[in-house]
Amino acid sequence: MTNQPTEIAIVGGGMVGGALALGLAQHGFSVTVIEHARTCTVYR
Repeated sequence: MTNQPTEIAIVGGGMVGGALALGLAQHGFSVTVIEHARTCTVYR
């Protein structure tokens, strides 16, 4: 098996989506988070 670049889209930027995105990015994956809300007041 050959290593191929993998792009991952995560729908939802809440606690689980954010943690998943962070973990995948730390392992070298290209991650895009898609969030419905314009802003996330929790992170302000």
